[in-house]
Amino acid sequence: MAGKELSVTSGRGTKEIEQPYGPGWLLLEDENNQLLVEDGRIVFRNFAGKEGQYNREGDRNFCVIIPPDIAEMMIEDRWNVKKLKDRQDGTPGDFYIQVSVGYKNRPPNIFLISSKGRVRLGQHEVEILDWVDIAKADILINPYRWKVNGNEGVKAYVKSLAITMNEDALELKYSTVPEVDVNEPLAIERGDQEAAVEIDEDGNEVFVGELVD
Repeated sequence: MAGKELSVTSGRGTKEIEQPYGPGWLLLEDENNQLLVEDGRIVFRNFAGKEGQYNREGDRNFCVIIPPDIAEMMIEDRWNVKKLKDRQDGTPGDFYIQVSVGYKNRPPNIFLISSKGRVRLGQHEVEILDWVDIAKADILINPYRWKVNGNEGVKAYVKSLAITMNEDALELKYSTVPEVDVNEPLAIERGDQEAAVEIDEDGNEVFVGELVD
């Protein structure tokens, strides 16, 4: 395990960092030895907590791909590292770790970042990350060290997550145009008069009010 190599300065002072694994995989020297993963590759997203073959209903989680050399060291430290099957062409499968998203105690800090700024996602909004096109992900992981019947290990829980989304050409072009809530009636001008309209379930405009002066 490497010695202390760098530090991070925040509003609360300077926090020493150890780098036992490799670039982008840093252990913060605090009471929990939180793991900071910078520009991580997220796979198997289930922020909605949907039931599946390998997931119970309500269990929110995602997985992070781990470089092979780092995976070996994390296995030695008893993290719950898993490995995908080798590919048909003989390429070794990736190592990964599952990270739980829990709201029973202290909720995690999860942000979605775009050209418009940063939006905090709560328990009822976080499921949109299941389909967001991710450009970059920075993850702060809380390790939970467990011991049961003589066995022990480390389970990963997300403490903070910053997702930067990919935006296409039109999203960037019109990013400064204010968004309109489609559930609210729109005021559409007709000459020097206005009419209130709504959008039906098929996306068609339906006039619901009388023209006013």
